[in-house]
Amino acid sequence: MSSEAAREQKRPLPSTASPQTDDACGDGRYRAWEIEAMLVRDVMRKPISVHAEETLEVATLRLKKENVGALPVVEDDEVVGMITDRDVLLRGFPEGRNIHTKTRESRSA
Repeated sequence: MSSEAAREQKRPLPSTASPQTDDACGDGRYRAWEIEAMLVRDVMRKPISVHAEETLEVATLRLKKENVGALPVVEDDEVVGMITDRDVLLRGFPEGRNIHTKTRESRSA
C-alpha cells in the first residue's frame, strides 16, 4: 500500500461531516470505512402491515397514511406476502377488482 493510500485510510470522517459540507474522497463520495456505523433500530419505525382479509381500500389508505410504497400482508401472525402501490394499480383495479376486494387477492406472493 502506498503511503498516500495509508494516510487516506487513517483520515477519519469529521463528526460534523455531511455530503454538503465535507468531501472525504475529493469527488463527493465517502469511503465506507469512514462513515459512522448506524444501527437499524435507530432508523426503524413502528411495524405496520395489512391483514390479508382487509380490503384494497384499507391497504391503499394505509400506504398513503404511512407514506410507504409497500406493506407486509399478514395472516395468523405470519407474513404471507407484500402489497405495493404497484400491485394495487396493476393487479387490483385493472383486473376488474374494486375497493372491496380482499388484499390477499392482489398481493405479491
